[in-house]
Amino acid sequence: MKVKFIYTFLAASVVGFAGICSCDNYLGIDDDRDDCGYDFNLTYRLNLNTNKDEEISSKLYSPADTYVRAALQSEWDNIFRAYSKDLSLSFFKMTEDIITKQETHNDFESNEKSYQIFLDNKHNRNLALGNTGQEPAITTTIGDNSKSARLQANGSTTMENQHVGLFTGRANLEAGENENNSYLVNLYQTNSSAALVLDTLDAQITNARIEVLDMASSFNISDSIYTYTDNTIVEGRQLNITGNDNHRLCYYAVCFPSRDQALTDGAPFWRMNVYVSLPNGTITKNELKVYARLRAGHVKIIKAKAYPNGTLEITDAEVGASITLDWKPGGEYNPDL
Repeated sequence: MKVKFIYTFLAASVVGFAGICSCDNYLGIDDDRDDCGYDFNLTYRLNLNTNKDEEISSKLYSPADTYVRAALQSEWDNIFRAYSKDLSLSFFKMTEDIITKQETHNDFESNEKSYQIFLDNKHNRNLALGNTGQEPAITTTIGDNSKSARLQANGSTTMENQHVGLFTGRANLEAGENENNSYLVNLYQTNSSAALVLDTLDAQITNARIEVLDMASSFNISDSIYTYTDNTIVEGRQLNITGNDNHRLCYYAVCFPSRDQALTDGAPFWRMNVYVSLPNGTITKNELKVYARLRAGHVKIIKAKAYPNGTLEITDAEVGASITLDWKPGGEYNPDL
C-alpha cells in the first residue's frame, strides 16, 4: 500500500507539471492562452453627473417651497447618487462576440469595489450593470452577443415609473495589456427625472396627475444608445410632502432621458401632460412643451401657478403650454399660450 501511494502521488505530480508547462513554458508571449485562461483584476466605479442640487436650489428657493424642497431633495437623493446595491457582469469573447460568463455580486453596496475574475479568453468585452436587480420597472436582456444586451422599460404604450438610479458601463479587457491585467470600469447613470411643483393657493384643485412623454423606451448597453418609440408615456406619481402647509403639490416621474435633439425645427424635446380635476367634476388638461433636452442623470423641475379653472401659469422660458378646458378623451382644441 505504501508503494502504491507514492506511485499515485508521483503520477499526479507529473500531470500537474505537464499542465503548467503547456500554459507557461510552451507558449510564447504573444500566443493565445485560451486553453489556460487569465485572471483579471477589475475595479468597478459608479460616476455621478447630475444637476440635482443646482436644479432644486435654483427652482425651490422661497420660504413657501420649504417643505416641498425637503421632500423632493430626499426623494431624489435616493435615486441620483453614486451607489448600487448589486452589480451584474457579463463577459463576451470579442473575436466572436459570444457570451462566455455571467455573474452577479449582491454584495456591491457601494460606489466602488474590486474583484478578481477568471476569464477563459484573452480578448473580452465586459458589460456591467448597477442596481438593475432593484428595479421592477425595467427588464434586463442579455443575449448571446453583446449587441443584444439592453434595458427595456416595462409597458407598451404606458411605461412604468422607475424607482432607483440605473448604472451601466462597458470595457474591452485585453490580457497582457495592463500590469496584472488590471482595469477600471466606469459606470454612468442611464435614467433621469422630471417634476412638477404646483402652487394651488385659491385654486380649489381636488386632484391632479401628470404624464411625461417622448422619453426613451430602452437603452442598448454595449453601444450606449437609447431607442425612442412613438406615443409612449410615463405615468408620474405624487410626492408625499411632510408638514406641507403652503398649498404645494408635487408630481414626478423617473424614466429614461429625452432625445438629444428635437424631431423637427420648433418642436419640443419632450412634453408633460397635467390633468387638473376641479370641484365641478371637469378636468383641465395642460400640455407642457419643454424646449430643452433632459439628459441622463439630470432632473428638471417645472413650477406652475394653478388657477380656479385648472389652467397653469408657467414662467419658465424653456416651457410652453397648450390648454384644454373641460377635457375629455377624444377630440381636443388646444389654444397655444
